[in-house]
Amino acid sequence: MNSPALQENRHDEDLPIIVCGLVCEYDDWFNRAKCDNRGLQVIPNSTGCEETRMLELEANDITSITFDLISSYRNIVILGLSRNSIASLEPGTFETTIYLENIIFSRNQLSQLENGTFRGPEHHLVGLYLDNNRLIEVHGLTLHGLKKLQTLSFSDNLIHFLPDNLFNDLTDLQHLHLSGNKLTHLDVHIFSGLSKLKLISLDRNHLDSIPTGVFDGLTSLYSVDLSNNHLYSIPQPSGLGLLHGLQSIYLNENYFTMSNLIIPFLNTSDILILGGNPFLCDCTFIQVQTWFLGKSKDDPTFLLQRSSLGCWWDDRFIDIYGDLSETCQDSSEDRQGSTPPKRSDQSSVSFNYRQLKTPSNMSPVVSSYDKNPTPRTPQSSDTDCMDNNDKRIFILILIIFIAIILLSLYIVFISFIYFLRARQIQ
Repeated sequence: MNSPALQENRHDEDLPIIVCGLVCEYDDWFNRAKCDNRGLQVIPNSTGCEETRMLELEANDITSITFDLISSYRNIVILGLSRNSIASLEPGTFETTIYLENIIFSRNQLSQLENGTFRGPEHHLVGLYLDNNRLIEVHGLTLHGLKKLQTLSFSDNLIHFLPDNLFNDLTDLQHLHLSGNKLTHLDVHIFSGLSKLKLISLDRNHLDSIPTGVFDGLTSLYSVDLSNNHLYSIPQPSGLGLLHGLQSIYLNENYFTMSNLIIPFLNTSDILILGGNPFLCDCTFIQVQTWFLGKSKDDPTFLLQRSSLGCWWDDRFIDIYGDLSETCQDSSEDRQGSTPPKRSDQSSVSFNYRQLKTPSNMSPVVSSYDKNPTPRTPQSSDTDCMDNNDKRIFILILIIFIAIILLSLYIVFISFIYFLRARQIQ
């Protein structure tokens, strides 16, 4: 890629000018300049590609992008710069590329975004992909004016804080990806005004609580992913602002122990993933089991595909298909002293019950991964939690009572016969 043909019009010996028409594969029909995986260290100038609408520069060695380098591509609609080594974006870089609709900066080395970074294409930009960078800080006005933006991805960065006004202008946003960051807290108003938001992913963060009302006003929301966080508790769906139209909620791989927190979510969405939580076995968890076993034939496999679902009973993990009848005998006060094993820090180790079921001191009743498990259909009321002895005593008393009634009827019948015969003799 450093041949003389690609280094014409050199300003000096050490800074060759790379020409798009020579180094890239240009498609006149689609106005597409395909320059990916060519070992480029700088963006080529637009000579030979002046009408480019799609500029693809993925998988090169580009370390920077400046106004001077990009300004000649005035007509580009899609800019692909993923899998490079770009460490910074100066404000105003895209000031002349006003028709940009999609900017793809995945897998670079960006560490911060300043106010005004995306000034220029505000009225056309619909997709902004900044996942898999090293972002720690995003300034509050970084996304200012992006009123047409529909997809925003900040996934797999190092963001630990979201400025209160970061999303204020994103009135058309539909998909927001914040997975795999270092978030520990959400401001209750952080998503206010995103009435068109359909999907939000907050999984793989360090959230230990979700504020009441954080999703208020998000009437288009159909998918919420809160999995792989540090959640011990959560408001009810109505308290969160999750009211209707939900297709999926992911609450798996958190720190929930009390299943009564989860009961309100059971019929809130079409899909609810709960596995990987250290639930305690109690009568309330039987409602979770009833809900699970009531799913259609194909649903259980899907609901368990991420992690197993069950509860802990005296250091034993009882699978969702297991017999939970004995777990209903003790009161909730008695069970408070029994806690599941402590979970590892999810930033380094993913908690997996299938690994915990192997030690000798933990003997699971049955595993959902056993071949041909025999599901047990639990009863709905607490009185059905009686052990076998109670049932036998109840049946014995019932038999004795029936026998006494039958004996009494027999005595009355015999007495009536004798009475009739006595009258005949008279």
